[in-house]
Amino acid sequence: MADSKILGEYQRDLLYAVEQLRVADRSLQLAKSQQVKTEITLKAVDEVKDAQKVFRSIGRMFILSSQEEISKELSENLKSINTECARFTELKKTYEAKRDHYVKTLNDMSQK
Repeated sequence: MADSKILGEYQRDLLYAVEQLRVADRSLQLAKSQQVKTEITLKAVDEVKDAQKVFRSIGRMFILSSQEEISKELSENLKSINTECARFTELKKTYEAKRDHYVKTLNDMSQK
């Protein structure tokens, strides 16, 4: 009875770790995608002449802004995205370790 209860708890914990791993992996993919888009946009904005205004998207509207403002904003966004990527990578490692631990434990229990 106690073994089946412990087995059930480990299975539940394994499922939770797998689900959280999926969430962390998807979040990391989205952050990397956003990072690539931001880098492309920043490169395009940096190629614009300094005196020329650039359109900035605000919801469904666009406003003219200076190239310097947009470059600064995109650089800040890129820094925060890089921070998110690092955080999601650490979360992914943590949940991979938990998943591996529970898989090993369950395999060891089934061998007994």
